[in-house]
Amino acid sequence: MAKVTKVAEKDHKDHNNSHIVQKKPAEAPKQPILTIAWAKIKHEANHYWDGTKLLASEIKISARLLRRTLQGKALTRRERRQVRRCLLHVILTH
Repeated sequence: MAKVTKVAEKDHKDHNNSHIVQKKPAEAPKQPILTIAWAKIKHEANHYWDGTKLLASEIKISARLLRRTLQGKALTRRERRQVRRCLLHVILTH
């Protein structure tokens, strides 16, 4: 009886592991160099476009704040920091 149970256990263990299949890591399909380069160019162009739009809105806000200053109104600490940051971006980036 001991032989039968050992054989049965061995068959049972083999049966449990038979469904386990080792998967190979999926390899990414190779793309042409021009396709990869074009994707990077588009990503960078989009990045610069977004930055340009943000700078334009920052300049617009700061111009409004400077106009208020020229009218003699005081700016809050946050508004002063906004104007200073905008001026530094414009001056240092060009």
